[in-house]
Amino acid sequence: MQLYLFTYWVLIAAAQFYRIQSESRDRQLRAARLETQLSAARLQSLRSQLQPHFLFNTLHAAVGLVHEDPVGAEDILLRLSRLLRASLVDYHTNEIPLRKEMEFIDCYIGIQQRRFGERLRVEHRIDTCVLDLAVPSLILQPLVENAILHGIGTHKGNDVIGVKAFLENGGLVLEVYNHNSALDDVMERLLSRGVGLANTRARLQELYGEGQTMQLLNLEPRGVCIRLAIPARRLSADTAAQSAEIYQ
Repeated sequence: MQLYLFTYWVLIAAAQFYRIQSESRDRQLRAARLETQLSAARLQSLRSQLQPHFLFNTLHAAVGLVHEDPVGAEDILLRLSRLLRASLVDYHTNEIPLRKEMEFIDCYIGIQQRRFGERLRVEHRIDTCVLDLAVPSLILQPLVENAILHGIGTHKGNDVIGVKAFLENGGLVLEVYNHNSALDDVMERLLSRGVGLANTRARLQELYGEGQTMQLLNLEPRGVCIRLAIPARRLSADTAAQSAEIYQ
């Protein structure tokens, strides 16, 4: 009888233990799903902030050319339609291959070159080995816009806007720079001044957590560079194929 009682209570204790473990796992799974959904909602909110900001600035550039350069204004609007198609179809995609992001950036820079003419020169230094690596969608556009705004958009004379991408210490590094501006404050206060940089940092933190860095650097003899470092990885074949269709 004592053996039976002992066995009974052992079975009861084991059943209770496994029930508690199962409930704990269920709570952890629910918490993980909620965190994933919250992160996705935050990312969608951040992307939605970029579209009206970008659209307003681009339309402003087109309006400025309507009378003095109608052909240039038409070209800007045609490029804008392509950019909007890509950004709207790609709305729910967090990452795309770098080569597709560069196609987007080339189209955007073409709009700015129409605006500034020969004053604005562009240079790309993209290692071919990183073109198929994943980057956050629309991550470079606000950085290029910021470089133009605080460079040739503010200071007289010509300027160079550059985009670099390369591997370093096993990660992907993206740099956007100009040669006609200088940092006038510390990074934290600079990031709080506008939508573009603050939005970029928030998206990087949501996607990569501690696995990313973002820096603002002065160049010599003059210029500013923003440097992003993110994990180097490739997208799945299905995701890469989907993003390729968007830009066709």
